[in-house]
Amino acid sequence: VCMHASARLSKKSTKQKKYKRVADQVRSQVQELTKKGCMNLTSVLSLLDAEFYALSGKPVLAKKSYNQAVVEAARGGFQQNAAVASERYSGYLLELKEYDEASYRLNEAIKYYREWGAPVLVSLLEKRETALSEHK
Repeated sequence: VCMHASARLSKKSTKQKKYKRVADQVRSQVQELTKKGCMNLTSVLSLLDAEFYALSGKPVLAKKSYNQAVVEAARGGFQQNAAVASERYSGYLLELKEYDEASYRLNEAIKYYREWGAPVLVSLLEKRETALSEHK
C-alpha cells in the first residue's frame, strides 16, 4: 500500500518507477494468493487495487476499490485493515479536494482504530480531523 502511495506522492520520476515496480510485484503476489483461496487477503487486495487506480489517475475505480476494501475488512472482522483503508481513502479524497467525504472517511478510520484498541493512532487522527474541520 505504501509503495503505491509513495509513487503517487513522489516528485522524482525515477523514484516513482521504483516504488511502482515494487508495489505492482506485491499486488501481483497478493492476487495470486487470493486466487489460491487465501480469503483473508481480499480486503488487502482491494486496498492495493485502490492505490493502483489512484496512481493510474482513475478516481472512479480508486474510490470504488477503497470502499470495497473498507467493507471487506469490516465484514471479515479485520478492524485494523478497515482503519487503514479508511485512512488511506481519506488521504486520497483530500488530494481530490473532496473535504466533506475525506472528513467522513477519517472519522470512520478513527472509529475502527478505537475499536481495534489503538489509542495513539486515534489521538493522532483526531488532531488531523480537527485541522481538516477548520480547513472546510
